[in-house]
Amino acid sequence: MRVALTLLAILSLTLADAARAHDPGLSSAQLRRAADRLETLLEFHDADLEGLDLVSIASQALILESGRGTIEPLSVEVAPTRERHTGIHLVHALEPGEEPTATLGLIERLPFGHKTYLRLQRPDGAPLAERILSAGAARVAVPFAAGREASVQAPWHFFALGIEHLLIGFDHVLFLLVVLLGCASLRAALRMVSAFTLGHSVSLAAATHGWLHLSSDVAEPIIAASIVYMAGLALLSSGRARERATLTFAFGLVHGLGFAGVLAGLGVESGTGGVALPLLSFNLGVEVGQLGIASLVLPALLSLRRGRGFGRIGVPACAGLAGAVGLVWLVERTLGA
Repeated sequence: MRVALTLLAILSLTLADAARAHDPGLSSAQLRRAADRLETLLEFHDADLEGLDLVSIASQALILESGRGTIEPLSVEVAPTRERHTGIHLVHALEPGEEPTATLGLIERLPFGHKTYLRLQRPDGAPLAERILSAGAARVAVPFAAGREASVQAPWHFFALGIEHLLIGFDHVLFLLVVLLGCASLRAALRMVSAFTLGHSVSLAAATHGWLHLSSDVAEPIIAASIVYMAGLALLSSGRARERATLTFAFGLVHGLGFAGVLAGLGVESGTGGVALPLLSFNLGVEVGQLGIASLVLPALLSLRRGRGFGRIGVPACAGLAGAVGLVWLVERTLGA
């Protein structure tokens, strides 16, 4: 029991410290390939551009290379696009049939782990390629004719991104752990996990399609508050199963808006391409990550609950630690610390 509580305390402190780390960021790159030119719109959140002299480096944001060497842009324009976002618009001249390689030059200057969703299209909107790029994989071919790359690459990348975001989304993970902590049986756990899944799936889909919007300045504090509230219920051992499931569903709606921020940051909801496949792939990845965590944690929790000590001491201690971490996040996100 002491070992378990010590490990949980270390985990809680680690989560609290990790939540203060800078988000590596997400951005989008919209490329339109015509016979004689390539038009590019790169869009970044302003927070990811802090400390950068964007005007002086904008021409190197997308480096185009072919057999004739580096292709310098004909024009470069830097301007705000949407709230808290800045865009870089570049135009490169191409020779007939030329198929250069594009490299995101700016990504090397952004925080480690930054990801860019690149969509390469013809002027009529037909997809030529779709990729999620990072510093270690920042190059993509710019073909002249449509191929199979778009239909194969993007779904897997969004699926992997969904798993990754769930695993590094410490607030989502802690909420899930607190929900499982309050479950005394496998049946109760399945009910809670299903309610959470349904809630965040509904709001994720609605937000990605543009039917629902809640500012992250509002959503993030509520997500932290959801941890504090559910930890309080577990600490006091209060709330009927149906009421807890309803609360879990309601909080899941807000967590889904947090997940939607990932797709919004990649420009999925504002792109000319379809959102259904990225949404489905990303959400499936989130679910796989969630089920993976539940399958590891739940058997241990149910086993510990068979002993008297854990229900009397362990559950309140774990709930108290989780609630304290949630409270720290709530204060930070409310006050902007």
